Amino acid sequence: YTHFNIEAPSPSLLVIESVKPFGVESGTEVLPGGYTSPSRFVKMAYFRQFIEDAEDENKRLNNLFKLLDTVSIPRGVVLDEGTIYYTQYQAIVDTHHLTYYFKDYNGSDVYQLKLTDESLNASDAITFTVKPQLNLVDLTEEASDNN
Repeated sequence: YTHFNIEAPSPSLLVIESVKPFGVESGTEVLPGGYTSPSRFVKMAYFRQFIEDAEDENKRLNNLFKLLDTVSIPRGVVLDEGTIYYTQYQAIVDTHHLTYYFKDYNGSDVYQLKLTDESLNASDAITFTVKPQLNLVDLTEEASDNN
């Protein structure tokens, strides 16, 4: 994978015709597309190296979840002896602010849990109710009002 490039390759001269790369993303065609751990690791390492750095914490968090989206396994595309194998959730730990973020496969909400002294020192397990849902914003009525 040493020939990764975030830039589109230069056109190549083939016989007497110049052949241009297909799309600006052509330099990334060697990225692995499978769902094996090594393939996902290489893809994540590459994307992490080149993703735009965000000053804003929310934008940075959004970028990290976008990175995780690139290596998440959708339901049904991988089977383990007939059992569906998929990415059930995505999680990010902010060790500086002691905050745990996660997103369930079945929803679009990002949940945040601050790791307080109380929660870190609790003698019993603390449970939380998560109700994953896809949050849709219907713009149909707004579009009708604009006409």
